[in-house]
Amino acid sequence: MSAPGESTTEEPRNDLVDDALMRRLERSEARLVNAVLPGRQNHFGTFGGNLIMALMEEVAWVSATRFTRMDMITAGSEAVRFEKPVPAGTILEVVARVESVGRTSVTARVEVFAEDIHSDRRDRTAHGLFTLVALDANGRPTRIEPAGD
Repeated sequence: MSAPGESTTEEPRNDLVDDALMRRLERSEARLVNAVLPGRQNHFGTFGGNLIMALMEEVAWVSATRFTRMDMITAGSEAVRFEKPVPAGTILEVVARVESVGRTSVTARVEVFAEDIHSDRRDRTAHGLFTLVALDANGRPTRIEPAGD
């Protein structure tokens, strides 16, 4: 029996919601592996930043779409940093994962790694955040619905 003024209804169990969200976040990871072959580099002999940005955006979109299972469009990028050049003859890996969820958008963290083909050396070469917005059938922002597991 409750004391006067106390509610008799129980709080909803947020740990179940949190577990489902964490599983969705984990499954949102997307990866793209690409060979940086001769002929694909810029005038400095490295893989161009414009090409890296395009790959980052593509993998961010895959991650966001995996998370929401909705139509998504890139709204912007921020904090994109190029840390090291990517020479020809390396393996490039782009990894994205949704890290935050808003009402109509998600933010994906994207990291780019260059792997030397003759050794175990692997360096992070770029990273950034991409915001993607869910769209309805009319191309307007729409609420991101919780997906069933």
